[in-house]
Amino acid sequence: MKHLTDTHAHTVASTHAYSTVEEYFRAASEKGLQLFSITDHGPEMPDSPHPWHFGNMRVLPRVRYGVAMLRGVEANICPSESRRLDVNEMRSIFSQTMCCYLDPKHGASQTRFGMIKQSQR
Repeated sequence: MKHLTDTHAHTVASTHAYSTVEEYFRAASEKGLQLFSITDHGPEMPDSPHPWHFGNMRVLPRVRYGVAMLRGVEANICPSESRRLDVNEMRSIFSQTMCCYLDPKHGASQTRFGMIKQSQR
C-alpha cells in the first residue's frame, strides 16, 4: 500500500526538526505524496515555536508542486481534571489539524489522534 499523506511533521520552528516548510513540499512531491500536515509543538513543550509562527502559517501557499498542506499543531492534553489542551484560541483558529497527546509522566499512556477541523479558509 502506498502512503499518500503524512499527518505529523515538525519544522525547524520546533527546534528538534531539520526541515523547512519548503523542504517538506519538495520532499512530499518527490515521494508522490498528495498531502502533508505541519504539526509543530504546542506551548507546553519546551521547544514550542513562538505564537507568531502559527499565525504566519496562513500566508504560506496551501498547494505547491502538486502537494497540499494542512496547517496544524501538536497539542498536549494537560494533566488536570479538565484535561484541557495547551493550545489557546489564537493557535487553534489558524490550525486545520491537531495531534493530541496525553503525557505519560502523569499516569497516561501516549495517545495520538487526529482531529480535522471544519475550515472555511
